[in-house]
Amino acid sequence: MLGALALLAATALPVVSYALPPGVDGFDDAVSGWQRSGPLLPAAGLAALVLAPRAWRGRDVRAVAAGWLLAGVVVLAVALSRDAGRLDEVVTIGIGSTAGESSAVAGAGAGWYAETGGAVALLLAGGLLLILARGRRGRSAAAPARGTRAGA
Repeated sequence: MLGALALLAATALPVVSYALPPGVDGFDDAVSGWQRSGPLLPAAGLAALVLAPRAWRGRDVRAVAAGWLLAGVVVLAVALSRDAGRLDEVVTIGIGSTAGESSAVAGAGAGWYAETGGAVALLLAGGLLLILARGRRGRSAAAPARGTRAGA
């Protein structure tokens, strides 16, 4: 659930933030998760939230785990392939400004941490749910049903 909420937050938070030199105006110093990934982050977050009640009720636990794992893998792959490369970017700006030509250095914004942290949380939750589902299935097959004898 925390992973889903983090992905929803990453949609609006800055994934890439630029450190601007003094005197530079008219340059957007942050790029949000929506600008970088479009509807991917809210779609993955909402899908994970929709699956959560099914896990709490114990229904389709493997399907829920697979959904969380899939969402985590997709978001993490996009974050690492598209966003990670921009985190150390240097952009030349300031042409025509009072400060003259200068550079802005990119870095990770709060959205980057929410995006990657949310993806990792979904991966961990999906994996843990699979492990718990296997453990529960193994116990129920080994133990006799209530009201029956083991050898009968």
